[in-house]
Amino acid sequence: MKSVSFTIPNGYAKLPEEDSLAFVILDNTIFGIIADGITRDPRLPRLPKHNTKEFESFVKTYPIPSPSKIVSDILCSKFIEKMIENAQKDNSIISSLEVANTEIKMWNKKNIKNINYLDKDFGGTIAAAFKYYNGNLDFVYNADCGIAIFDKLGKRKFISEDLMLTADKNRIDAKIDIEDWNDNIQRANFRKEFRNKVKLDKNGKCLSFGAFTGEKRVFLPELIKKGSLKISTGDFIIAFTDGARDYIENTNKIATCLSTDIASLKTYLSSNDYTKKERSIIAIQIT
Repeated sequence: MKSVSFTIPNGYAKLPEEDSLAFVILDNTIFGIIADGITRDPRLPRLPKHNTKEFESFVKTYPIPSPSKIVSDILCSKFIEKMIENAQKDNSIISSLEVANTEIKMWNKKNIKNINYLDKDFGGTIAAAFKYYNGNLDFVYNADCGIAIFDKLGKRKFISEDLMLTADKNRIDAKIDIEDWNDNIQRANFRKEFRNKVKLDKNGKCLSFGAFTGEKRVFLPELIKKGSLKISTGDFIIAFTDGARDYIENTNKIATCLSTDIASLKTYLSSNDYTKKERSIIAIQIT
């Protein structure tokens, strides 16, 4: 099997790393997870714009290590640990994530007090996790992390839904989206009302999102999705954070990378063609 995994740092500012990833290959079985820590906002009337004194001050006072990085690491390390223990169980992905989420709950309970959903918010992260075995792929994802499958020529066979984008569109259609995303009071209220709480429009479409903060509601079926796929020899399994999605969705460039050298993915994702956001991937070719 061929593999590559990496994180491209945030290019907007010197914010600390908040992504985490891990995978293990045991004989012909692979366990993998990628997590995107949720950046917290400053307690200011408005979210500061890049390249301003207010933003520089926000960066200087940002906690290091980031609480979101800590819980991203907890999620990934505990998930891998439990997957190895539960390798033969059909529900091992969800059960392993549940154990990891409980660890996050314990960390938040000990370290985060007087929640205001801004500078004092739960350490939180979103993720995509998978298990490959005997030509089968089981996977779970939430929010805007994802899983993609490409064949040996680099042609895309599958990409998971961006649940965050879908919820955003549903709120806009329902005319209940917040008016100003730069207003921190509105941002805090949004997290309080829509994170890990199932809210549906009149047609039953989901308006909210899930995050691993220690809350059990992250596992509600409206907020987390799972699936299974058959994998052929030569196929590529890719898990990615939201910052990498536009790169993954450019089918021509991805095909060029995968059909020549899997290691070239890092050069491609290191460009700022689509974003300067932190972005991470795990890519594995089944041989």
